[in-house]
Amino acid sequence: MKVQNRILKPLWHAVVAVCICVSAHAETWRSELFPVDWQPGQSDSQGRFLHDFSYAGYQQGAVEIPVVAGPIFDVVKDFAADASGETDASVAIQAAIEAAEEAGGGVVYLPEGLYRCEKNFTIHRSHIVIRGAGVGQTRLLFADYSSSKTVNIQFLGDDAVVEETALTTDVAAYSQVLLVEDASGFEVGDDIDVGWVITDRFVEAHGMTGTWKPHNGKWLPFFWLNIRSIDRSTTPHRVEVDVPIRYPIQYLDGATMRKRKRFIEECGVENLSLANPMLAGTTDDYAQSVRRQLINFRLAKNCWVRDIASFKPKGEEFDAKYHLYDKGIGLLRSKRITVENCVLQHAQRRDAGGHGYFYELTACNDVLFNKCEGIGARHAFTTNWYFGNVGNVYLRCVSRDGSLSDWNNNLGPSDFHHSLAIASLVDSCTLDDGWQAMNRGAMSGGAGHTATESVFWNCDGEGVVRSAQYGWGYLIGLSDSLEVMAKVNLQKPNLNWLERQFVGTEPFDFVEGLGRGEFLEPQSLYEAQLKLRLYGRTAK
Repeated sequence: MKVQNRILKPLWHAVVAVCICVSAHAETWRSELFPVDWQPGQSDSQGRFLHDFSYAGYQQGAVEIPVVAGPIFDVVKDFAADASGETDASVAIQAAIEAAEEAGGGVVYLPEGLYRCEKNFTIHRSHIVIRGAGVGQTRLLFADYSSSKTVNIQFLGDDAVVEETALTTDVAAYSQVLLVEDASGFEVGDDIDVGWVITDRFVEAHGMTGTWKPHNGKWLPFFWLNIRSIDRSTTPHRVEVDVPIRYPIQYLDGATMRKRKRFIEECGVENLSLANPMLAGTTDDYAQSVRRQLINFRLAKNCWVRDIASFKPKGEEFDAKYHLYDKGIGLLRSKRITVENCVLQHAQRRDAGGHGYFYELTACNDVLFNKCEGIGARHAFTTNWYFGNVGNVYLRCVSRDGSLSDWNNNLGPSDFHHSLAIASLVDSCTLDDGWQAMNRGAMSGGAGHTATESVFWNCDGEGVVRSAQYGWGYLIGLSDSLEVMAKVNLQKPNLNWLERQFVGTEPFDFVEGLGRGEFLEPQSLYEAQLKLRLYGRTAK
């Protein structure tokens, strides 16, 4: 640990937030916001509080990810896939996927080898696992250059709305009760989403008039929940949900509760390596139009990606060091997903237009990234585009060597990229390039405030953490090897591009225990909260 806290670079003309707690004693300490008797929703006299992040992950962390025994559909033995990399194996792999779907589920197994795939795979049914023999042993090289937008392995639920009812009253943060007009079309156990219209009132309340534009006037889901109980004996009907509401709901914004047609569930990708770089010599005009992503889950729940790595394909037809062309693992409108023990490296495209994101969340709740690494991305970890990224956790992850080809400072940290991610936790991560939670203003089509009520807990690394969240944000126990930017002087004229990202973010974020993370108790906020929720305070 470095002796001197490098809190802010002098050229930023910045001052650190006033709520820094410093001690010269190397002894364990607890955050004042997470005392021994902490309870969910507990706040201090200034209204500062830590969300309960323990709902993140497969089955809300209550059980381990399963090792699915079968049935096994061996793509080589049963479907004659070429594991040498000489010819296209995608037809055989697709046949194995379809056989597993027809059987009601199973493991599509790819033995050790190299599989050249000239087509992509879409899974529409639940209980399908794509499994290799191990990282570095089973390798999939995706070589579909015919389409400008492609996902190599995609899991798709059906997001058609089959029931909807309006909320009749506002819902306070941390409530688990919704009062609705008519719950007769819903049942206990239903998957529901709760959202509202991005009204002028909602935009103005956040100081984003003229900035938030892409989604104005649209109904968007914020919370992905399950119904725990329904009481139809009174009017309005009373619905209890499984996870606390993490942000206040105003029913006058057109808030409703919806049921979708079908989530895809209990699916996974595991134990293999993947690559999809563009061929060397591809024309710039074509390359500019291409978007490629390795894995995507859409409208999924209780699924996983684990023990996955990218790799550099051999051969002169591929450029230099690249593993991926563009994007890695993406999740859209999904919940309770775990992504763990994954290493993605070296994107070809790291320029403007949404390229080079390795772990990307879009309108997802309660996703857990555990022990994942992103190296040489544009933004290794990012939340993007729609509203509704809520309760997501990054645990012991590594963000390194991020770079932007279109920014003068060439820094590509992980970030909250768009549209008010709510209650995110960056826990015990190594940030060698950094992480941002800012008011990005007009950038990215009107990103504006990108985060609120989110926590950086016990992180280290050599990068920069910039936090200027809407309302309160929290930086607790960060290493003094990180440069922490939590407040700037907004009184001077002619703010530079970075200083403008602090506009409208008062109160400035809570900073506690800089340089003392190694003595912070507990070391992981997520793990401590999960233990409390599952086992109570008597658990050893």
